[in-house]
Amino acid sequence: MWFPTWELPNAVKAHVIVPFPQPRGVELWGPEIELRPEWAKDTVALFGRADFFSTFIVTFDQVAAPVFHLDYA
Repeated sequence: MWFPTWELPNAVKAHVIVPFPQPRGVELWGPEIELRPEWAKDTVALFGRADFFSTFIVTFDQVAAPVFHLDYA
């Protein structure tokens, strides 16, 4: 299957933000990552395969609670 895609000319620099309880407050967590978003019309999305998920280890645990765990190497 072939379909056209659109992408930004430059990467978007991003951080994970954690809203810790006060008095600690909001902090940046983990390394800065470069997101390279790509868009396509009328397709199934594959979010983060080439950027976010190559930087972070993400564990989804829907059975214990609807939360996920995030680590980085």
